[in-house]
Amino acid sequence: MAENHPKTTTEKPNGPDSPGWYAVYTRYKCEKQVARDLVKKGITTWVPLRQKVRRYGARRRVSEIPLIHCYVFVRMQPDQKNRVLQTANVQSFLLNGRDLIRIPEEEIDWLRRIVGEKSQVETRREDLCEGMEVEVAEGPLAGIRGKLLHREGKSRFLVELKTIGYQLQMAIDTGILNNVNPEPKAV
Repeated sequence: MAENHPKTTTEKPNGPDSPGWYAVYTRYKCEKQVARDLVKKGITTWVPLRQKVRRYGARRRVSEIPLIHCYVFVRMQPDQKNRVLQTANVQSFLLNGRDLIRIPEEEIDWLRRIVGEKSQVETRREDLCEGMEVEVAEGPLAGIRGKLLHREGKSRFLVELKTIGYQLQMAIDTGILNNVNPEPKAV
């Protein structure tokens, strides 16, 4: 079964043939099945999941849904590409022309930390403005940079995963955010 957190490795990429993380595009709502099928083939997979509460009348059901729809992350060597593509419900890899795009470990770590974050505290801080680049100063998301958004009076934090062209937005306590580019104060 797909693991919710990728295995931590100390391995450094040595070259284009060393194992790395790649994004696999799947059919809609097939992420978990693709991950299970790839694990059966001996390929390490990760589907970042989040919990969603659905209400059916008076009943509540908590389910885990993918954070990024239609993507499964695989840790493999580039020569395993065809084994992955031969898996049911796999559409393609994330490519740059004909070349596989390797997802940096930093972006996988960001996703891992975001998936592990449960806090939804929403406060407002006046010295931070909409569109300002900020960095999380403490907690499990410390070090993650993104843009601060305001929607309907609530503070939102946006993280962009540049390699896959995806943005994640979450409510976060602005009290733990620092301005990345503070303007010098007049003396």
